[in-house]
Amino acid sequence: MELYIYNTETSEVMAVVTGKDNTACEDKADDLYNDDNIGWSYTDYGLIETTDTEYFDA
Repeated sequence: MELYIYNTETSEVMAVVTGKDNTACEDKADDLYNDDNIGWSYTDYGLIETTDTEYFDA
C-alpha cells in the first residue's frame, strides 16, 4: 500500500510511503512530516509527483 504525502497548497507530492497497512504508512508519515500544510492520500489522483518526491518504506 502507498501513502502519498503532499503539499495542500500546490498538490505536489513530497513523499510516497510504502507499507504493509494504513497504520504502518501513517506512523512513518507522521514521523517524516507533521505540518498544517501537509495532506495524506492513498490515491495519487490530482497530485503532482516531481523530481523532488522522496520514497520511503514504512
